[in-house]
Amino acid sequence: MNRILFFPSKVVPKIKEAYYEKLKLSLIHQKDNIVTWVEKHYDMEIINMKPFGAMSFNKIYRVDVKGNTFVLKVYDNKYINNDDPGRILYETDILTALQNSALPVAYPIKNNNGDYVTEKGNDKVVLFQFISGSFMGKAREKEAREAGKLLARLHESLKNHRNSYQEKFNIRNAMLLWLEAYNNYKKDGTIAEGIEISSHVEQLKKLDTFPIHCHGDVSPRNYLFEKDGSCSMIDFQNLGYGPAIIDLTDGMIEFASQGGSFKWEILQAFQQGYEEVRQLSPDEISLLDNVMICHLIIKQVRLYRNHLTFGLDLNKAKIAGLDEALQSFLKK
Repeated sequence: MNRILFFPSKVVPKIKEAYYEKLKLSLIHQKDNIVTWVEKHYDMEIINMKPFGAMSFNKIYRVDVKGNTFVLKVYDNKYINNDDPGRILYETDILTALQNSALPVAYPIKNNNGDYVTEKGNDKVVLFQFISGSFMGKAREKEAREAGKLLARLHESLKNHRNSYQEKFNIRNAMLLWLEAYNNYKKDGTIAEGIEISSHVEQLKKLDTFPIHCHGDVSPRNYLFEKDGSCSMIDFQNLGYGPAIIDLTDGMIEFASQGGSFKWEILQAFQQGYEEVRQLSPDEISLLDNVMICHLIIKQVRLYRNHLTFGLDLNKAKIAGLDEALQSFLKK
């Protein structure tokens, strides 16, 4: 899409403003369907719009307008179940609930009708504020600690928030399905040397400590870092309601699992950062290892699923690193 307007970063602002007014932008580029659609529903004149190169089932665009930048997310209807259209409304509800907290997250923008979700054919669209920063695939202790702090701030900000979606989107349900898939992979031989997980599943079902709206995908890919180590959080599409330590342990493992190695110091740094903001209760601490074991099993299953279903290369090195960490927890 040829909608590029370039200004050097140090251009005099008055010259830039005069240039915008003189050219009226619409005269120097031809609008395609998505640009025209966005301008119609959000009352804006777009300077430049281009897709992000992010790995996602959805279509994500950077939208530049005069003096501001946004992110447009087109949720592919193939990946939004027909029986749970509330998931996107759940996401926007939580993000709007956070607006008074000043947390560094991408807040949604209302369309011309005052709604956060806009229909585009069979797809649903949400416009978000743009957050600057860089992805960090292999975080250091400093970044892991800051990420843990931000997750705890998120949990603290939402501890009193209730909505009509939380009963339907229980954070444990997806975990239980993945653990069921693990047993199925053991039965059909996909996973040759598995472990007995029934006791871990039962403990997970009974887990009820500090229920909260959980992010649901606490991965380095959903954090943006600045040079000073501060960070922002994005992509709340996998929200679910349940024990906060499900989110915490997910983040600890995601940050610690780096290729074929498992960085225990990163795991500890994430938890330390979290507890600088919100101290875990004795009950949570006693249950932490079991939730960790469940996540380590699930993350291996997901790698097998990606290989078998989507044809991705089986990341044997990462599986080995996750399994090594799993065996360490099982020996405790």
